[in-house]
Amino acid sequence: MRYEARWQPLLDGDTEARRAAQLAAAMPAICRAEAANPNETIPPRAILDSFLNHLADAAMRDWATKQELFLPTAADPEAAWLRALFAVDPAIQASAGQMQHFASSFHAWERALTIAGDKHYRVALRLEAPAQQETTRRKKGEDAWQLHYLLQARDDASLLVPAAEVWKTKGSGVLQALDRHFDRPQERLLTGLGYAARFFKPIQHSLQQRNPSEMTLTGDEAYVFCVNARRSCSAPDSACLCRPGGTNRARDWACG
Repeated sequence: MRYEARWQPLLDGDTEARRAAQLAAAMPAICRAEAANPNETIPPRAILDSFLNHLADAAMRDWATKQELFLPTAADPEAAWLRALFAVDPAIQASAGQMQHFASSFHAWERALTIAGDKHYRVALRLEAPAQQETTRRKKGEDAWQLHYLLQARDDASLLVPAAEVWKTKGSGVLQALDRHFDRPQERLLTGLGYAARFFKPIQHSLQQRNPSEMTLTGDEAYVFCVNARRSCSAPDSACLCRPGGTNRARDWACG
């Protein structure tokens, strides 16, 4: 088996996702006319992703030919992979046994990049104030805040799929909603909620349910959630996005 080291762009920002979606939508039909059978036509986004991957890979290798790089010379597969990233030939010079173990570790690291979604969608949390919902009261007459779990399209933040719809998906298949395809939505939702629970512990309690879709918070808990969400969004390496919700009393928090 041949293993290659390739460069790929990571389009995980809102602006990049929106521009990529617009570019795919504007693709002329002639770009997809290669298939002999119309039913086997490649989707525009798949063609665009392939083009961007090849473009990024070629650009990085061309840049490397003009640089004086100091690359590792060790015989381990990690060093061989790094050398292949900057070589004209992308083939990784290592044994099959070494590469099988390295590939397994690499794919685990790659999955961590999309822990709560992928380049098409991410997990979102919406905090709903008592004034925005039907009359719901906790003990001692305290107003209840609702924290909803959703999937959010990256190219259009207004497209939200409630977690309740996600749990209706059979197995680990694909959820089709809002003219979008959400791959492995249940797995991504649970993983994203587990990640969010690191910043807001009460979420962990809701994960004990079979199909968590929302949870009820006290006013104090809602305040802590807003503070933690703001801190997460201000971190320079954070994968979170905070923005006002439908009114000035709502708060959305998205991760991935």
